Amino acid sequence: MYYVTDGMPEPVLIWTKARDVSAMQEVLSDIIGAYERDFAKHPNISEFPKISMIWKSIPSQIT
Repeated sequence: MYYVTDGMPEPVLIWTKARDVSAMQEVLSDIIGAYERDFAKHPNISEFPKISMIWKSIPSQIT
């Protein structure tokens, strides 16, 4: 379950209390969305598409 929850505290808490996969996935999606929104704050706006492409490519590089 560590792999599924990403080992992040809030999804782990949801999983251990409720064993609700959809609630856990929603929390993970919210966290990932927060990361993506944070990326947009820091670079020049012209660099954001490249950063977004790199971010979205990470899962395919890990598997």
